Amino acid sequence: MRPLTHDVMKNILREIKFRVVKIRITDIVANTYYARIHLAKVNDATGQPEPGTEVDVDARPSDAINLAVRFGSPMYVSKRIADAASTVYPDQPAAPNETASEIVRSVRETLACFEDPTVMYQLQKELAVKEERFEDARSMQQLIYHEMTHNQLLRLVVAMESALSDGRYEEAARLRDEFRRLSANAPSEQRRT
Repeated sequence: MRPLTHDVMKNILREIKFRVVKIRITDIVANTYYARIHLAKVNDATGQPEPGTEVDVDARPSDAINLAVRFGSPMYVSKRIADAASTVYPDQPAAPNETASEIVRSVRETLACFEDPTVMYQLQKELAVKEERFEDARSMQQLIYHEMTHNQLLRLVVAMESALSDGRYEEAARLRDEFRRLSANAPSEQRRT
């Protein structure tokens, strides 16, 4: 086995006596996430980062996360990005008398009634790619991403599907109830955050 790219990066940093002290996911611009990797020179005697030697470099979040994991370093995400990607979970617990099979059935019925707004964009994107209209395909991808990050109902649908597949039935029931509440009480424009 030969080392993977991130292992090579770690080995290089260790050889030049640097380590990743933290990473930060800092921004999202036009569907592109930005990150910073913070590096510091390591003191040979203590094995700790030397004060005043920290530098930070621009990176893709995936590369930054891979290096942070390899060095056991903390990872931070800006509050704005975390808020944009978060899902609000209801405080009400699922009805205690529902069995797992009843929850599965009712969640599937709820999901069956949902019209995914990204389906048409995906079809249009695929057609644009086939016809080599790459700018149109990019626009469709941006619309898909916008729906996936801003449409609260769609985020709840994804969370429900994930909870069901992982066997987290009470969580699936809470998400189902929140989905139903939002669907009944708010026009579609207000469901986007």
